[in-house]
Amino acid sequence: MMSVDDLVLISLYLALVMKPDRKVTGPEETQCLSFEDSLWIANNKDGDSEVQRTILSQRGIGTPTELLNRVLTFGKDDVQAALQKKQDPKKKQDPKKKQPAQFMFRASDAKANLFLALLEIRQGQKATDRKADETTAEKTGVIVSYEINVSTPPITPGSICFIEGKYPVTKSGTDEHAEQKLLAAFLLYYKPGQRTTSEVTIAGVKSACRPCGGVLASVKEKLKGKVTVTYNDSHLQKIRNENKIGVRKDSGTGVLDFEKLLAISASASSASATSAAPAASATSAASTAPAASAASSSSSSSSSSSSSSSSSSSSSSSSSAAS
Repeated sequence: MMSVDDLVLISLYLALVMKPDRKVTGPEETQCLSFEDSLWIANNKDGDSEVQRTILSQRGIGTPTELLNRVLTFGKDDVQAALQKKQDPKKKQDPKKKQPAQFMFRASDAKANLFLALLEIRQGQKATDRKADETTAEKTGVIVSYEINVSTPPITPGSICFIEGKYPVTKSGTDEHAEQKLLAAFLLYYKPGQRTTSEVTIAGVKSACRPCGGVLASVKEKLKGKVTVTYNDSHLQKIRNENKIGVRKDSGTGVLDFEKLLAISASASSASATSAAPAASATSAASTAPAASAASSSSSSSSSSSSSSSSSSSSSSSSSAAS
C-alpha cells in the first residue's frame, strides 16, 4: 500500500503531465486511493480520468509500482517538458541569454512547485524506502475503469482502476468530488463486514473541502476497528500553503449518502440472486417433467383398462408396483 505522500505525488504528476493539451489548465482535481497492492484514481470530471487512462496505456504503465517508479525517477523531467510545451511556441528564445544550470519551476506553477517540494522530501529518504517494491512490478498490470452503482468494483491484484460516475447524495449538489467517488466505490467493494483489508489511504492534489472532509471523517469512524483510514498528514497542509495550493471551494458539492449507497449495494446483490432463481426453477421443472409424463401415461392406461378387463388387471398390477 502507498503512503499519503506517494498518492499526492502521483496525483500531481497525473494533473501536470497527463492532459490532452499542454497549454490548458490541468484537471480540476485528481485524487488516489490505495489499499493492498491496488491503486484507484478519480477526478472531479470523468473526462479527465478518460484522458489519464488513455495516456497511461499508451506509455505502457499498467501497475501502481510502475507508475510510482516513473514519478520518482522521471517525474521532474516529465513535468519540466509539460510546462515548456505550455509556453508560447512562437516566442523566440535568446541564444545569448544564459540558461539556468538547473530547471526551476515558475512561481505561478503552484502545482509544479508542490510536486518538486514533495519529490525532494521523498528522494531524501533512505534508498531502500525511496523506490517502490520491485516484486509488485513483476506482475502483469491492467488498467480498468468502474462506474459507481453498476456492480462491485473489479479488483485485479496490482492493478490501476479509474473510478467514474455519480454517487448518491444526502443533499442536492451539482459537483461530484473525486474523494467521494473513491470512497463510494470502496464501500461498494468492501461491503462492511463481508471483506477484509487492514488499511486504506486516500489523498490528492488539494486538501479536502468541507463536505469531503466530513465524509472522510465519517467513513473513518464507520470503519473504525475494521479498517484504518488515512487521508491526511499534518506536514502536507503546511507544504500546500507554502506553495499556494488552497482548499477547494465547497459550493454545490454533494455529500455521499451512506444509507442510499448501501441500499444500492443490497439491491444489486438481491437482483443477482433473483436472476439465478429462474435457472433453478427451470432445472426443477425439467427434473419433474418425466414424472409428469409418466403420470399422464398412467392416466391413459387407466382409461384403456376400462374397455378391457384383462388389460385392466395387468395395468392395475403395474400401477401398484410403480407406487
